[in-house]
Amino acid sequence: MGLSKLNVWITSQGDPCKISERDEHDNRPWVVAIWHCDGDLLTWCGTKYYNMVAKCGHLEVTLPPGTYIIRAADGMAINPNGEVTGNHWTDHAVVTVCCGETACVTLYAPSAHSCGLGFLAVLERLIKAKRLPADIGKPAVDALKKVLEKIPPTQFEAKALPKMAELLAAAEKGGGK
Repeated sequence: MGLSKLNVWITSQGDPCKISERDEHDNRPWVVAIWHCDGDLLTWCGTKYYNMVAKCGHLEVTLPPGTYIIRAADGMAINPNGEVTGNHWTDHAVVTVCCGETACVTLYAPSAHSCGLGFLAVLERLIKAKRLPADIGKPAVDALKKVLEKIPPTQFEAKALPKMAELLAAAEKGGGK
């Protein structure tokens, strides 16, 4: 009764309403990694919890109770520094699993367009806050804008992006109503 079960579901790229059966772009399966909330990769009972295949966009795993960070990629390795690296990443999920219970998380797999927009917003904020020199950041911003013109958003993203932009603008003004 002491162990927990975790079910991880992964969406199709850019479509939160569908579970991915594979990565639609190169037919590689999603693989999952699990970290402790302190950033260390979960290693328990002789097993490292990374590069676990999520067949048909689903993985069920047995874990000790705890709080974990879950993420998937369509390729995963551990570099010489012991860090998990990946190719196309999903968003993160944070989950607490308790003794004898089952928890479920769904990982959203954003499109390249969505990832690019997020990185663009970060670069612009860093430049504005003078944490990134404009002479370095501005060319990257300009290049990324050109790249994003060539990568269309998914149907969900096209519909959701105006509200996401509104949310970002509100957050920059201090949030709240």
